[in-house]
Amino acid sequence: MASTITRSILYLRHCPASLSKRLLSSSSSISQPPPISSFVRPARPVVIISHAIGVISPHTATRMNTIRCRVNRSGSYSPLNSGSNFSDRPPTEMAPLFPGCDYEHWLIVMDKPGGEGASKQQMIDCYVETLAKVVGSEEEAKKKIYNVSCERYFGFGCEVDEETANKMEGLPGVLFVLPDSYVDPEYKDYGAELFVNGEIVQRSPERQRRVEPVPQTGRDRPRYNDRTRYTRRRENTSSMPSVLVLPMEGAHRLLLTLLIIHGGLQMAFVNGEEFKGGYSKLSGIIIPGFASTQLRAWSILDCPYSPLDFNPLDLVWLDTTKLLSAVNCWLKCMLLDPYNQTDHPECKSRPDSGLSAITELDPGYITGTLSSVWKEWVKWCIEFGIEANAIIAVPYDWRLSPSKLEERDLYFHKLKLTFETAHKLRGGPSLVFAHSLGNNVFRYFLEWLKLEIAPKQYIHWLDKHIHAYFAVGAPLLGAIETVKATLSGCTFGLPVAEGTARLMFNSFGSSLWMLPFSKYCRADNKYWKYFAEKGRGIHHSYQCDEQEFQSVYSGWPTDIINIEIPSRTVAGTGAYPSVTELTHMNSSTECGLPMQLSFSARELSDGTFFKAIEDYDPDGKRLLYHLQKSYHEDPILNPLTPWERPPLKNVFCIYGIDSKTEVGYYFAPSGKPYPDNWIITDVIYEIEGSLYSRSGNLVEGNPGTTSGDETVPYNSLSWCKNWLGPNVNITRAPQSEHDGSDVQVELNVTHHREADIVPNMTREPRVKYITFYEDSESIPGGRTAVWELDKANHRNIVRSPVLMRELWLEMWHDIHPEAKSKFVTKAKRGPLRDDDCYWDYGKARCAWPDYCEYRYAFGDTSYCIMHNIQKVLFCHTYKLLIMENSAIGEIPVISTGVHMYD
Repeated sequence: MASTITRSILYLRHCPASLSKRLLSSSSSISQPPPISSFVRPARPVVIISHAIGVISPHTATRMNTIRCRVNRSGSYSPLNSGSNFSDRPPTEMAPLFPGCDYEHWLIVMDKPGGEGASKQQMIDCYVETLAKVVGSEEEAKKKIYNVSCERYFGFGCEVDEETANKMEGLPGVLFVLPDSYVDPEYKDYGAELFVNGEIVQRSPERQRRVEPVPQTGRDRPRYNDRTRYTRRRENTSSMPSVLVLPMEGAHRLLLTLLIIHGGLQMAFVNGEEFKGGYSKLSGIIIPGFASTQLRAWSILDCPYSPLDFNPLDLVWLDTTKLLSAVNCWLKCMLLDPYNQTDHPECKSRPDSGLSAITELDPGYITGTLSSVWKEWVKWCIEFGIEANAIIAVPYDWRLSPSKLEERDLYFHKLKLTFETAHKLRGGPSLVFAHSLGNNVFRYFLEWLKLEIAPKQYIHWLDKHIHAYFAVGAPLLGAIETVKATLSGCTFGLPVAEGTARLMFNSFGSSLWMLPFSKYCRADNKYWKYFAEKGRGIHHSYQCDEQEFQSVYSGWPTDIINIEIPSRTVAGTGAYPSVTELTHMNSSTECGLPMQLSFSARELSDGTFFKAIEDYDPDGKRLLYHLQKSYHEDPILNPLTPWERPPLKNVFCIYGIDSKTEVGYYFAPSGKPYPDNWIITDVIYEIEGSLYSRSGNLVEGNPGTTSGDETVPYNSLSWCKNWLGPNVNITRAPQSEHDGSDVQVELNVTHHREADIVPNMTREPRVKYITFYEDSESIPGGRTAVWELDKANHRNIVRSPVLMRELWLEMWHDIHPEAKSKFVTKAKRGPLRDDDCYWDYGKARCAWPDYCEYRYAFGDTSYCIMHNIQKVLFCHTYKLLIMENSAIGEIPVISTGVHMYD
């Protein structure tokens, strides 16, 4: 019933056009760029970032002036001979935010070159070698580099064009490529240490003082009317940030904020200091999936012929009682206008808030259990002592396209404030748990954030507020069930007709967010171009690689849709003819039968399919319009493109495998009027590395090594394996509690991009495994992991005790100050809760006797619970975390008074 409703079809993201209008200047004059206030809301202090380090002073924050960005195109640039005023330079073709930001001077932020203990010269040599890879030679690279930094952060500035700068993205050690900006506009100085022709050159003392931060005095320190400041000062005196200010002359006295890019990529920061553990400082932010948030009525609707009406705050999604008794009224509260995404004139619905909005969709003695979503997850958190304010749900209206989420509800603004509030409340970063469509929402948020925050603050904001991202059941290349819901309707277990379900689903702006798309087609994502005058009306270009046209199925196992296009309609009926009624012959049909067409994932996502059926289906034109307006023309992100690894320190991609999953459909005219005009004549499934039809016949195609999670195909779920580096450590262990005897490990397995990783490991029959793919070397200071859970259902994976156990242990590993291994060991798994203890009838005792003990309970002769659960949990977790590495057999023995993993 409502259980299968929870979150089925997922969709890919998109965002508001109105946001770009707010961020971009309305002036078309390049010589008169907009003032800073046109890009940053007045309520927010203006912050300028560059190489020098400082913190904005409250006493001088109001002295910001309008800044023009200009570029000198006459000859090569050198900060040593730039003595004239910068206003004599011709204007750039763009109008960016900061002076000196001409997209010809670039800041290349790197991981610490040469590793720990590298000398300054070795770091500089690494900088030169990195640039030489794109300019051709080290001699040319030395001429292009104008400054280097080897202390406060690691990176260098170089003068190259935008195309060359883009080539540096993805080079080994390169963390971020940003347009550079002046530290000292009067001298056109970009800060850091000057670097001329391969040598460091000292500035004059006067100029050095202008780019070198000095400590803030006691008089300059901000004072807050905060009664808790003394308590915080006692608790964390050593973690108070140093307040630095950069003195400058004239109207361009720019106060700089602390830039901690490299360090932030390696560790979480609290109040400017390293986050050194303590789960009491962490927050968990949950982004639910499709149909996983309650919707409540926000209007009064009288339902004729039914004793139940809709009043404000009444449940709409999901109230099965009203659905059964007044389905027409219920639909009015659920439907949206298919073109402008507004509510029905008679009823309006809005998403509920708080944890209660995502725990159970339809609370009740029976329906509550059936519609449970995140309830078990929250129960785990409570059982392990997580405080109430540490778990934050961020529900959203899952009917809307991403741009409408921001335009109508300011959802992404609120999400940003949620992260910042959680950090201020708890004192540490957040763990993001996103399921299904929630991952697409989070992806869109990360792209939206690039336009909301100054470029050089982007990574620092992420490092400060997000410690780890857990992507659960993410449809990274789309979901096939979206196609079925669009053409024939998908009830998700609701007691409604498929045609009614189709009408409802196609009215949602999110109906195309999960549409399958090709992994070979991408859109440009140069977010800084949005600040340009000429870039305001330009949308993402959509281009496909040669592999798209050389491959047969756009990287999918088979064609997504095989459909019979009718040759004519039955006159006077308004219905589409069935196959038996088609006798008309034309050039496109044979033997009186309609023409059968096949469509790949690319032809779905680019609108080719909807264009082909628009004469035969009323939804064709509406869906094509919506696809173009809300997705392809989205100024922030075209969600129907592959997702590269998000720029976060720790990323965990988790999904289920080895379940029977739909990967293709055959449609034919049904002979009935819209919305029941199509029927599914056959379905193609992927099962254990093969393709089968609904009748059980083997189908040719390009199946993966295994199958998906019953909802999302394997190739879409496993796309995140491309986020792993060239060398991956693989561990396979049983999902149940185990003693380590069945754990298999492969170290440094070679991985090629866009190629699946197939471990050379065995499987025991009837044993469910969890396979870990882990990489902590490719991104210095960051970790990437992929977890595959056998037989884990897409809708129920968030309720899996195995997943929650592994997440809990990984969290404990991250916050423990003595943990030296990159990931938590997989060597052994014992019980963590009372629910994990059970009676072993074969041995007539509790299983895991070192952890579990028998307790008499009336009516139950086999009741087992944990020994002193708090002590065992602490010791068990502590032992897992202090290991130097996760190699099996290297677990030390700790004397704790209780038996551990000896």
